[in-house]
Amino acid sequence: MLKEFKEMIVGKSKKDKAKDIGIGAALGALAGILFAPKSGKETREDIKNKSKEVSEDIKSTVEEKVDEAKEMKEKVSSSLQENVEVMKDTKDDVAEDIKEGLDDLKKDTENIKENLEKSKENIKEASENVKKDVKKAKKNK
Repeated sequence: MLKEFKEMIVGKSKKDKAKDIGIGAALGALAGILFAPKSGKETREDIKNKSKEVSEDIKSTVEEKVDEAKEMKEKVSSSLQENVEVMKDTKDDVAEDIKEGLDDLKKDTENIKENLEKSKENIKEASENVKKDVKKAKKNK
């Protein structure tokens, strides 16, 4: 019988197991009250009191679980909000880095363009000087 009970419980979720245990405890308490050697009035009073006690226990447990769920929700929400803020800051930093990189690239491109223009002028000037030197050399021969 224990084996069958174990097999019955193993396949259930924690919620279902807790529910089964609560029901089992309530039934056990009820059985204890019903089989106790007391008068009908005393038994009914015991059942009434035990029912209130079980009801209060269930209400208390539900309230605790609701509070735990609210706390967990707050933690998760807070953590998500912090992560979103970090991501926004990181996105802004990356965007700024990219902008600075593009500005630097534009400046470097302008400098290269200016250097190429100067080099072009220097080559043209050097070429003209070589032509003059060749003409002089031809005249002096």
